Amino acid sequence: MEEELKNNKDIKIRKFSFPSVSVLGILISILLVTVIGTVLWQFIQNKKISQGLQGVYITDISDRSAVVSWVTSQPNKTELVYSNEEIKSLLNIFNTNTEYDRRDLEEVGEFEYKLNKRGNYFVHSVHLRNLVPQTEYYFAIRNGLFLNSAQYINTFSTIRGREEVDTPEVGYGNVYNQEGELISDTLLIFELTNLDDSNKSQKISYVMNGDTGWSININNLLDSGLENKYVNNQDGYLVINIINSTGEIKQAFDSQEIKPAENISAYDNRDSQNSSQSDVKGIMAVLIPGVDPGSCPCGTCSVSCPSDYPLTSCPSDWNCANRSFTCTKFYRCSDGESGPCGTNSKVCYKTTTPKVVEVDVCNDCVPKCPSGFSFTPCTGMGTCEKKPSTCTKRDQDGAPCGTKSGVMCFKETIIEEEEEEEEEKDVPLTRETCGYNPEDRYQYYWCDCSKYEGVSSACVRSDELKNTYKSSCPNYCAEQIPVTKVFSQCKDTKNLIDKDGKLILCEYGCQENGEDNDDICKSKPIDLPQEVTCSDYTNMSSCRGADS
Repeated sequence: MEEELKNNKDIKIRKFSFPSVSVLGILISILLVTVIGTVLWQFIQNKKISQGLQGVYITDISDRSAVVSWVTSQPNKTELVYSNEEIKSLLNIFNTNTEYDRRDLEEVGEFEYKLNKRGNYFVHSVHLRNLVPQTEYYFAIRNGLFLNSAQYINTFSTIRGREEVDTPEVGYGNVYNQEGELISDTLLIFELTNLDDSNKSQKISYVMNGDTGWSININNLLDSGLENKYVNNQDGYLVINIINSTGEIKQAFDSQEIKPAENISAYDNRDSQNSSQSDVKGIMAVLIPGVDPGSCPCGTCSVSCPSDYPLTSCPSDWNCANRSFTCTKFYRCSDGESGPCGTNSKVCYKTTTPKVVEVDVCNDCVPKCPSGFSFTPCTGMGTCEKKPSTCTKRDQDGAPCGTKSGVMCFKETIIEEEEEEEEEKDVPLTRETCGYNPEDRYQYYWCDCSKYEGVSSACVRSDELKNTYKSSCPNYCAEQIPVTKVFSQCKDTKNLIDKDGKLILCEYGCQENGEDNDDICKSKPIDLPQEVTCSDYTNMSSCRGADS
């Protein structure tokens, strides 16, 4: 009986546990299918979004912030992940930050934001804040579990901090769609440049939301290399790229005429979704390749100069003020639909003041003394040098046109002998006073020359003793020994005593040359005298020619 009860209990237990295990397995299977399906759906959805990415733009780079924007072919929710470490995986990653479109953020304090309701957008723009200066950052676009595309994993680097920020200067304007309404969900990228694009600024961006026009600060931009402050030339232009899912167009304005700028017409995202290419209207029909605008041609308009600016050009003999005037062109379709499709503009002038005819005038000048000279006459105590004062005349353009001379200038050079004597007196001359001399800041040494005949002991300056006598007093004393010069002298008319005291017999006699010169032996005379006395010859016949 006990065995039967035991068997019954086992049966009941088996009947109770079997269905429990089956339900758990079913739940686990459903969970696995759900997870796999979600991951697969996320992968397919993100792949579709990745294929629809139409461009990524990095603008507004500073030391602690940057703006990253991108465009998708369909409206959707996307976000940005970024890090100062390289992003390699297409799966959701750790050690990164996530930031959302700035239209989805609500400001809750000064520079503090929280995520509000997320929207579906064609144009996505994320403002990254609190970055580290001079640091490279990696970023990628994500929708849910996966990164959208490894193709758009990109980088940018922040710059060094700026020391000065100038007062803002704001430019502003509007962009309208073909319904004549402010365009929405459209990215505007701004850049200042000149005619040959040799002086470009950094790029900044603005997202049109359909509520207000655009406005930007153009006074604190850097150059395109993000190194130096951008200097806007008077002939500069503001280039605006208008970007959304329909494509990209470009407009340029004189940088001095953007307060406000002329209105811009562009194609809106919602029109691109609700209309076929054949329904494209107005100016965008011309701008989009492959679309025939013939069914809705854009009309024309003409600008007339008003009475307060009546001229179309400025007369050559007048100074003028000018102003740009515009008119709006409209398209009109066969079905009666119409709207703005562009503008025409004209610069008109009015005269202000007549131009002054410049006459070539050589302006006068005041003569000045040359460098080192003055108008004070010399005193006669030294050498006097004189030069006239002069100046250069210049015309109204500053070019030289002549010179002018004035009174005489003087420069006197006086030799201060007394000061030299005083300096000599200051030099220590005795053994007791020989040493450091504070007047000339030199050390002196006493050289005892008593052992050297005819040489007096002296106090010698240290630099002279070192450089001239190799820091040796014996060398100094030896150099001071007087040298007596010996000359050769005639002893008598026939003999000469040379410098060494030797007696030399002069065959033709000794010649004296004075006390300060050497005496010498005379040279051999010529054979016949220049004058002949006939009485000295016995043969008188040789003198007959002379007598005759």
